[in-house]
Amino acid sequence: MAIETELLYASRMMLVALIGGLIGWERERHASDAGIRTFMAISIGACAFSLISAHAATDPTRIAAQVVTGIGFIGAGVIFQDKGGVAGLTTAATLWATAAVGMASAFGMYVLALVTGGLIFATLALHHLPGWKRLSQGSGPGGGNPGNPCPKCGSANANEARFCQQCGTSLSPGKCSGCGAELAAGTKFCGQCGQPQQ
Repeated sequence: MAIETELLYASRMMLVALIGGLIGWERERHASDAGIRTFMAISIGACAFSLISAHAATDPTRIAAQVVTGIGFIGAGVIFQDKGGVAGLTTAATLWATAAVGMASAFGMYVLALVTGGLIFATLALHHLPGWKRLSQGSGPGGGNPGNPCPKCGSANANEARFCQQCGTSLSPGKCSGCGAELAAGTKFCGQCGQPQQ
């Protein structure tokens, strides 16, 4: 392989390392399990596999397709169930999209790599906009309703919600599922037997 080609490939790798690092930095600032190193590794790995497939394989789409599948598997590992909801979806989606940044750079699509990285970063920053929480929660079932705030975390919940979507705390009085004792709103577990509210 010519030195010019090697230098071109190296510059593509440096570009995706920078973009992946910036996206990972944003995730790390928000206490995500996947941070700078994970996102850099994903973007660099996707770029490397794509460069190898473009240079060595007769059909460069075969290895590239496997990168997409592999990143989906890694993304599934960061999704978990937490407090009655699902957490990690944003991190999984950004891991997957960051792999696309690496692949775009590998195939010489520098503008696409930069724009994709910028769009991912902007998407992650949306929740910092004033009024974003109110806009994203809506007012329908499962959406926010300022009239039914959680007594523990203060997040808005729909009128018919029995438990807080954010922290799982009871929003109304109820009975213990174990001993049948009366439980006050804001109580998750019975103080007598430790069982959850019905």
